[in-house]
Amino acid sequence: SLFLDSGTLSPVLKRLTERALTYRKRDPDDERRVLISLTEEGKQLKETAAEIPGKLIKKSGLSKEEFSKTLFDFTNLLQQIQQANTE
Repeated sequence: SLFLDSGTLSPVLKRLTERALTYRKRDPDDERRVLISLTEEGKQLKETAAEIPGKLIKKSGLSKEEFSKTLFDFTNLLQQIQQANTE
């Protein structure tokens, strides 16, 4: 989960479209829906970004297992904070 609501996500998607990383198209089966796809430049950026987790693990000095556990714990902490904020 990105922990983003639609009010946060819409401006992000708009900026990605303005930077020619994504494009929008109405769903031909349901005009109420907007389909968002990556442009070629967006696909190249996605490939570059895919290398980031491996680099983070290497720089952290942790094993993959330790890194995964830390990430899992951090994600749980974020979920608990989000839940506490909605109560």
